[in-house]
Amino acid sequence: MRHRDRPPPRAQHLIDADTLTATNLREKYPETYSSWKNMKTRAKKEGYPVEREFTEFRSFLRHMGPRPPGDFSIDREDRETYGPMTCIWKDRSGQANNRRTTIFLTCDGVRQPLALWARQTGQKQGTLRARLDRGWPHRAVIYGKEKPAAEGFGRNPYRWLPWPTFWPGDRQKQEAWEHAYQRRQDREDGLYRIRFLIREVARTYSDDADFLSLHEGDVRPEVQKEIALRRDRLSRATEILDRAYPLLREWEAAAEAWTRTRQNRDTDGDEWEDDIDAALE
Repeated sequence: MRHRDRPPPRAQHLIDADTLTATNLREKYPETYSSWKNMKTRAKKEGYPVEREFTEFRSFLRHMGPRPPGDFSIDREDRETYGPMTCIWKDRSGQANNRRTTIFLTCDGVRQPLALWARQTGQKQGTLRARLDRGWPHRAVIYGKEKPAAEGFGRNPYRWLPWPTFWPGDRQKQEAWEHAYQRRQDREDGLYRIRFLIREVARTYSDDADFLSLHEGDVRPEVQKEIALRRDRLSRATEILDRAYPLLREWEAAAEAWTRTRQNRDTDGDEWEDDIDAALE
């Protein structure tokens, strides 16, 4: 594979959000953590709601990315709420971030000015603007290559394994999820791996939320220990679902495109159906 054809590496803060403990995250991103704490304090004082994605630091880091070097702070475009669609990192000097002229790009859940993306990737702003003018998606604008929709899911989206996306580097968890998928009893139509993941995590989320609601205010030590465990698991389930639902939409689009291509290419119409059926096995 030629170097220019290699996909860009996954952002380090996303890997850290998946793998580091809460304490280690705070220690590695102290400036970002301080901004997040100040945001929550300000929101409480002013009476503005904080959206679910920003209530936990791990999820906040995933959506906003690390605080850029320099005099940056959280800027809220929508004055009514704090959330991933309304907040950006803003240079207080305002040199590059005037709302009336600044172009924003979003990649891997991070939304920031085009000028900042250009500086971080060592490119000219004009290069990114030219790509944007040609209608390229934001990831392609930033990294310089327009990718087909299905590329991120391999040659056959129906055989794509989502486990490494959510547990990078943890081979044991990846194998456990694949084993659970293979052992499922229902074998229902259309239960591909990404849908299976969402269904199982949603079940865990519901069970843990019910437990926490039922035992709210219970001060027994053994219950408190279980509450702490459930809260941690609930937070992780929330992060997985926040990432999995958008990923499901992308996967469905890629799978549909792949199916159309195979239908048009195969003369007998059977081979592509066999490939899809095999993905459920």
